[in-house]
Amino acid sequence: MRPGIRKLVVLNPRAYKGGSGHTTFYLLIPKDIAEALDIKPDDTFILNMEQKDGDIVLSYKRVKELKI
Repeated sequence: MRPGIRKLVVLNPRAYKGGSGHTTFYLLIPKDIAEALDIKPDDTFILNMEQKDGDIVLSYKRVKELKI
């Protein structure tokens, strides 16, 4: 996938109940996209969430080293 090229993928969240009764939601990255973007299991991402006019926009940014 070349930079600037977008791919539309429909994802359904996976929900898992934790021990304390809380539900955690996951969005799974399709394998072909993960490979094209060279996403590795030890990568770290920052999630940004924006809600506007009833739409939700989730964007992830890969960080080389997270400094808190």
